[in-house]
Amino acid sequence: MNTMQQHERGQEQEEARVAVEETVHGIKKEENKEWMLPASIVFAAIVIAAAFIYASGSNGTPPVNQPENAAVTAPPVTDKDVIVGDPNAPMTIIEYGDFQCPGCVSFFAVGEGLVRQQLVETGKAKFVFRPFPIVDQIVGKGTESVDSSLALLCARDQGKFWEMHDGLYAAEAKDEEAVARAGSGSSEGNGNLNKALFMQIAKESGADAKVFAACYDARTPAGELSEIVADARTAGVQGTPTLFVDGVLFDLDSRQYPTWQSAIDYIEQFAK
Repeated sequence: MNTMQQHERGQEQEEARVAVEETVHGIKKEENKEWMLPASIVFAAIVIAAAFIYASGSNGTPPVNQPENAAVTAPPVTDKDVIVGDPNAPMTIIEYGDFQCPGCVSFFAVGEGLVRQQLVETGKAKFVFRPFPIVDQIVGKGTESVDSSLALLCARDQGKFWEMHDGLYAAEAKDEEAVARAGSGSSEGNGNLNKALFMQIAKESGADAKVFAACYDARTPAGELSEIVADARTAGVQGTPTLFVDGVLFDLDSRQYPTWQSAIDYIEQFAK
């Protein structure tokens, strides 16, 4: 990346940070919403300057008009997916995410709430999350992305999928906040997403701790996770967070959708 590209990328990241902050500021006014998160998590979304760093790569290519960027479609929803909302809702939104990904933390803190409030709770859409561990290989350190994905699938087998999902993102958000306050270090590859945390979330969710531990220690869902990742790559997933709307890959380029609200607005229009 040359100096000009680095400058442009820096401007994009700053614009994304400001946009996320503005969105969070507006959302915080609606404190009566059930999906609102603790202030520490919202703070984590604000301080992430590179909110889209793991989203759709960073090669500086211009945004592609929707929905023409869909050469392939997402793998269909199956009985292994845990759906939020009416299974018969006309719209299907699928997110591929990584629990270490800063942009995914931002989506969890803001975008997912907007999806649930404006699309799922109104009966317009159902929402599905699938793990796509990618940060491990980007930072070249540790296996937290894979480990947390396996923990998610083990929790799912006991009916605690969303409890683990929310717990992992909440923990990562707090870690992002701590790193931001310290002014140094990184939340990626620092070891905070570990078995002790997974066990804590599993126990607090009411899962059978012994069954969960046995599943996790045996890496029981490893084959399934590999299939999820392989199918996602075939469908065009290159980074996180990645969204599919009715099977169509949705471009989250921050220059085209500078706030999560703008992305959700387009999704609603696109699926009509």
